Amino acid sequence: KKRKVNNEGEDGEKKPKLSNSKTSTTTTSTSTKTTKTTKTTSSTPTSVLPDYLSYLISLDVKWYLYLKDGLRQAADSCLMVKDMVEKNKEKIEKPKGGGENGQNAMSMF
Repeated sequence: KKRKVNNEGEDGEKKPKLSNSKTSTTTTSTSTKTTKTTKTTSSTPTSVLPDYLSYLISLDVKWYLYLKDGLRQAADSCLMVKDMVEKNKEKIEKPKGGGENGQNAMSMF
């Protein structure tokens, strides 16, 4: 199956094409014959490449910051749970005022 290439960015803008053709001509003369050779090569244009690189760098920085913030939020959540468990350790081990004999508040009934 052939896949169609989409030349649009995330926000629907057209992405710049990175290919440009360059033509060079060489003429060779000999005593009886003159030969003209044309050679076409593809290269990236210098005006588009810096724009594309700055777009790529900004996209990379954006996702780096998103992931860094997500990791920070996950670490904060883990530390918050650890702190709450440590502060309430006694209540977790002996809920509802557990006494010395293993009694709790409902034992008087």
